[in-house]
Amino acid sequence: MVSIMRIHHISDCHGHFRRIMDAGPSEPPDLWLVTGDFFPNSPGYSFDQENQWQMRWWRNNYPSFLSRLKGKPLISVAGNHDWLELANLCSARGVEAYKVTVSGFTFRELKFAGFREIPQIHGRWQGEVPESRLRELSELALAADPDVLVTHAPPYGILDGLTGNDHIGIGPLATKLSTMPHKIKLHAFGHVHEHGGEMLRMGDTLFSNAAVALNVIEL
Repeated sequence: MVSIMRIHHISDCHGHFRRIMDAGPSEPPDLWLVTGDFFPNSPGYSFDQENQWQMRWWRNNYPSFLSRLKGKPLISVAGNHDWLELANLCSARGVEAYKVTVSGFTFRELKFAGFREIPQIHGRWQGEVPESRLRELSELALAADPDVLVTHAPPYGILDGLTGNDHIGIGPLATKLSTMPHKIKLHAFGHVHEHGGEMLRMGDTLFSNAAVALNVIEL
């Protein structure tokens, strides 16, 4: 009998995890999957002080967040607005939590791999890297042969369009997905709020953009 994993995918909470998580099903999932921008930024925004500000916010809010996990495991990747690693903080509080890496790891018979890095914006956020680095990361992540690819930003051209038809997804990742053989069942991401809550199936791969939303996925 094939075992089905029920995933609640959330992204880009920007501190508003209560509203997003409470809007989902009352029955807990088998796994929480968080694809970045979980934390809010300080009102004045200071690159050098965001770490301390987000840590203070976490200390005030973690009991509420952990209670909503309902004892279920969590896998996360950081976003460009995150100065802290959610998985590490949750693990320190006794949650079964895993940080996504480019080399990947296996969770309940599924291989997860990915990265947080995004195309350059203005150089004021975390994880902004040049295209050459995105190309390298994309190749490494696919070489890990994942069942689930987890990134903060989408691939270029897939649920990544802004108002005005501009696309801000990862170009090298889109190229690698279309040219390298892979067995990816799910590619989970966020970053582009305009397509939050949308899912798209292309071939054998389900693409899920959960920016400011909660997507329910069964694998």
